[in-house]
Amino acid sequence: MDALERLRHGIPQHPDNKKVLRKAGKVAITVASVAREANRSRALISYDGCRYPAVRQAVLAEAGVPGVEPGNREDVLADLRAQVSQLRRDLAIARDEAAHHLKMRNTAEKRLAGREQECERLRKQLDRADKQIQRADQTGKVIQMFPEQGDAEQT
Repeated sequence: MDALERLRHGIPQHPDNKKVLRKAGKVAITVASVAREANRSRALISYDGCRYPAVRQAVLAEAGVPGVEPGNREDVLADLRAQVSQLRRDLAIARDEAAHHLKMRNTAEKRLAGREQECERLRKQLDRADKQIQRADQTGKVIQMFPEQGDAEQT
């Protein structure tokens, strides 16, 4: 059980487990890694009906193998606390993302409103130009669409 505790806390003593810790940042809790940490054969905890069923049960429960009964009430509570903690983190992340999306939506809606106003202004300008063209067609006048600088100052 000491080997399992060392792996839980991330302080292995076995050189191979230390190497894994350096490379991966964490030693996965498996039957093999616990047996290696304890300097014992895997066969002592690797199958149903093994010599140390309580240790096997603890290792499998720690590894998250489905269908393994937790050892006692404290294990159940620890597991539930871990789940609650993870759910709270997930909720906080979801709230942050929702706030971000709401902010982005509000920004987009404001930009859209500005673009709609600009579009409406340009439509009115186009309507005025169309009316001028129609009047010019009826009267036979030539309309200067882009007045020169000097012409604009005179009018």
